[in-house]
Amino acid sequence: MDVFVPADKLLKKYIDCIYIIKRDDKPLKYTAYPSTHLAVGLFSNANIVQEEKKLIVANADFENAIAIACNRLHDVVVMDYKQVPNEVAINFKPMGFNTFTNADIAGRPDFTIFNSWDDDLTEVLNSVFSTEKTACQTEIIQNFLLSRYSPLAEEEILTKAIAMLCDFTKDYCLEQIAALVGVHYKHLYRCFKKYVGCSPARFKKIDRFRNTICSRLKAKDAVKLTETGYDNNYADQSHFIRHFRQVAGENPTSLFKDLVLLGGDKIAWKFS
Repeated sequence: MDVFVPADKLLKKYIDCIYIIKRDDKPLKYTAYPSTHLAVGLFSNANIVQEEKKLIVANADFENAIAIACNRLHDVVVMDYKQVPNEVAINFKPMGFNTFTNADIAGRPDFTIFNSWDDDLTEVLNSVFSTEKTACQTEIIQNFLLSRYSPLAEEEILTKAIAMLCDFTKDYCLEQIAALVGVHYKHLYRCFKKYVGCSPARFKKIDRFRNTICSRLKAKDAVKLTETGYDNNYADQSHFIRHFRQVAGENPTSLFKDLVLLGGDKIAWKFS
């Protein structure tokens, strides 16, 4: 798996990383935990079966191109590859998905097949996987995304609101954030649901969860688990455990067992 951060300044603003997975007949299975980022998988010649909180993928003996959005704002999901098809996966930052596609997946949990890129998708994937040169592959993907760029009208207020929600040293309520960005709190709530995919409160909870995961895995065993909780502004151990169970369905000790960071710390998966 090749993982890269977009070189283009505009794309870097909206995309955390892109990874390219090449066809393989071996199985691959992993669990992906809730995230404020939205992952999109672009599959070439693949057989896809959707189940609740699970995507089953296999190689197909026919040609196709499928775009699937994985909304992890709500639940833990499982990716079960019986075989691994050619895939380009894009890890969009908040608002990123809606900036490059008009597909409406707001409020939809788990996986959604969308068709707003279908007119170019087959050609793009064929071009990407017809070359072994990473530089060529990344250029094709970036050019495609730039051709789809369309800024959101509400981007400025959402960017400011997200920055405040991610500041764990302060405990802003929705009304305070709305006043500081200059809109009514009901308008801000609707913008979050439409363009980010969840409520501001849910976003804040997941962002803290992901920050805690990254800080813990980077520190490894150098820091005690209880200290990890305090470092991420959890009031006490019970608060830490309760929050992880609400978001991931596991306590911190169970979740961190076998959880790994990949791609320059951009991806956190648990393989099975």
